[in-house]
Amino acid sequence: MVPPRLSSVGAEFLETGHVWLYEYPDGTPFEARLDAANRLQFAFAAGEQSGQPRRWVDAEEVPPVFGFAVRALTTHLDRSAIRRAVDDPTAVRLGCLAVHRRHRGYDWSKTPPVVGVDIAYLGAELLPHELDRVFEEFGVPTLPTLDTEVHVRDIDSSGDTLPETRWGEGTAYGRLYRKKGGGVALTVASEYAGEPPTATPVRSAVDEYAAAVASPEVLTSLVEERDSSASVSTLTDAVLDRTLRAEFGQLTHGETSFDIEELRSALARRVAAFRQQGG
Repeated sequence: MVPPRLSSVGAEFLETGHVWLYEYPDGTPFEARLDAANRLQFAFAAGEQSGQPRRWVDAEEVPPVFGFAVRALTTHLDRSAIRRAVDDPTAVRLGCLAVHRRHRGYDWSKTPPVVGVDIAYLGAELLPHELDRVFEEFGVPTLPTLDTEVHVRDIDSSGDTLPETRWGEGTAYGRLYRKKGGGVALTVASEYAGEPPTATPVRSAVDEYAAAVASPEVLTSLVEERDSSASVSTLTDAVLDRTLRAEFGQLTHGETSFDIEELRSALARRVAAFRQQGG
């Protein structure tokens, strides 16, 4: 699920042909598929080096910390487009990335919760522009394109120089190389190499934390980004999802004083009070 590093792919990858270059953001890779009843199922990576097999689960069984990705894909994926595109929609595998902070943050108002990276279907090989088009038809955002039709002899094989991110400030987390003849490779900026920084657990009470992340200013901004009549549930999901993505390390820390469901309940109370006050 994680693309191989450019430094580890075979020499033939860099011998001939053309590649498309994409920004590869920080986050957690996962796969999605439709079952025979047209329900979405998910398989999240247990870890880049874990060696553990993927386990497909229904949306309700995905760990709550990845709820933002489940909600985004469930809302925006056009399942009918998948059924129209292929004879066996259950054989389609969507390779995606749940975008959240591990090493670096983004402007979360601009950064999609999920981006499509690859599609597998019975051995079919899509060209880069075809892959982007199909994801668009399916309703899934794609990686930001940095360049197209670049001959392999013209790419920086060391991967040391990465551009600025398209979704905020600072160096992009990584660059994906997709070869027109098939195959992908990844480089990661040196400043993000290795394990993510150690997160500090949240020690405050859940209501205190909810008040900090769901201030009136934050809630007003979220209302402005959405329909002003958005429900309490919709706004609660919005602030929870943004908080999960921005503070993933803290909220998944084993010593944090509350769990995700407790945080959701506290946020719902904050949002309900905000709405009752005319927000």
